[in-house]
Amino acid sequence: MNEGIDPKRLCVGCGRDLELESASTVMGQEFDLVSQLAHVFSGICFGFFPAHFGLSLWIVVPLWLAVFAAKEFWYDYKYESAAVRGSSVKDFAFCVLGLAMGVGLYVVGL
Repeated sequence: MNEGIDPKRLCVGCGRDLELESASTVMGQEFDLVSQLAHVFSGICFGFFPAHFGLSLWIVVPLWLAVFAAKEFWYDYKYESAAVRGSSVKDFAFCVLGLAMGVGLYVVGL
């Protein structure tokens, strides 16, 4: 039916074709910054909210450290491409930073 349409191109009704960018082309400092902010934010959420809703920090912190380690060092290597994976150590460090910030927010009473 649409033999003339190239599936690698996208038209969003703006009158011109836009290139679809693959994950391998979305690299650079901006991608890294957004990625690390997301890791910090996930650590804050996973550190603050479970503790805030009654779980002990002695359960929350080791549990999430194990989950973050499994995600960064096993899951990412198995399921993410090398182009978007980046540094697992750096990603894990930002998750731990966020976790520490989330626990800190809980401890100071926010």
